[in-house]
Amino acid sequence: MRVKDVVSWNTILSGLHNAKDPHGVHQLLLQMRRDGFGPNEYTISIVLRAFLGTVLNVLVSQIHAFAIVLALNSSVFVGSALMKGYANIGDRVAMASVFDEISAKDVSSWNALISSYVELGCLDEAQRVFDGMLERNVVSWTSLVNGYIRNRRVDKARSVFDKMSGKNVVSWTVMISGYVKNQRFLDALELFLLMLKSGTLPNQFTFSSVLDASSGCSSLIFGQQVHSSILKIGIPEDVTL
Repeated sequence: MRVKDVVSWNTILSGLHNAKDPHGVHQLLLQMRRDGFGPNEYTISIVLRAFLGTVLNVLVSQIHAFAIVLALNSSVFVGSALMKGYANIGDRVAMASVFDEISAKDVSSWNALISSYVELGCLDEAQRVFDGMLERNVVSWTSLVNGYIRNRRVDKARSVFDKMSGKNVVSWTVMISGYVKNQRFLDALELFLLMLKSGTLPNQFTFSSVLDASSGCSSLIFGQQVHSSILKIGIPEDVTL
């Protein structure tokens, strides 16, 4: 099939990425350039996401240079992807530089910077960025909570979580799961009951964490209370009690 435009190229690149074929993505990008098609911001993002966690992540700086030549590096979309790429290879300086290159920073670009610092384990920097944001959303808060959990600072994570307004199922589940991962099963079950009282409906990931907490909890009565609550609201078909 003759590829006619950048949209078609991006569709094929996305398919290769979804098939977890980073080398195929790389080869197709090279072919795209040979055929005279100029990548757009979505192309760059797809390629970077395909390289994350693979041996090809060493090409992040080359993709960055390519984006600069194409004048795409100031895009929020490209900048966010580049920050994740540099975080993946542990280059904190380049990551911060990419953020500075973004011309019109929005909440998603700030969130990407927080997540990237979290990826590097730089919690003080992540907190500094969070504190400096003029606008925050639930992703901002949840990213910071997740960062503290990943670094086993569960009480700090809960402190941030409690200050969050507009909690959604993802933020509740992240905190519950964090307790479970740190074997604080009773805290996880207590938080789950608070979640139900807030009116937030659990998803399959919430149920999975709660069931793990129930099996690890030494309080039979409390476990039965949680079990009863789950039965009242119903559970997804792919979750087994």
